Amino acid sequence: MAVQKVKGTSADLALSESAMDAVSGAAVQGGEGAGDIGWLHRAWVTTQVVRHYRVVYRFANTLLRDRAAAEDVVQECFLRLCRQVTLPDAPRAWLLCVARNLSLDRLRRKGPVEFDSELLAVLPEQAAPEPPEGFDEARLASLPSAVARLVEPQRSLVHLFYHEGLSGAECAAVTGLNPNQVKVYLHRARRALRQALEAVR
Repeated sequence: MAVQKVKGTSADLALSESAMDAVSGAAVQGGEGAGDIGWLHRAWVTTQVVRHYRVVYRFANTLLRDRAAAEDVVQECFLRLCRQVTLPDAPRAWLLCVARNLSLDRLRRKGPVEFDSELLAVLPEQAAPEPPEGFDEARLASLPSAVARLVEPQRSLVHLFYHEGLSGAECAAVTGLNPNQVKVYLHRARRALRQALEAVR
């Protein structure tokens, strides 16, 4: 089996070690007296931390735009995974779903979270649109802030689909939408981003 290189900044690595410590401690407590099953559970959870920590952290940070809050959310996600009696079949989707719910709960405590509640007719599958004419570095630099201004679930879907490479079905599982709704919201997000970038001078 090929060993996958883990890339990231020193801050990312520190965050990962912090989460690993918290998760390992909870797993040990949860596994006490459970014999081999407890240790197998701990090993499985630790593997999920190694595999999915960064993707869950990036997602939480995209929604919250606060590194410390995102770290708290990620640690809570993995601690909840430790406490699961029945382990999820798709741990990445499960973790992302929990991270999204926890992040939106935090945002709601600060004020209303704007949601896109108006669905268009179901659209056919479409390729990503061509960049606007005259697309340049200034517009590219404005893209993260444009994504941050998207309403939910558009913002979550853009990150999951384009940044993390999840399929439409996986995005649907994370957000609780059906695949057709995912297509609609992604279409609307692309349109909103295109308009935002075209307005940059």
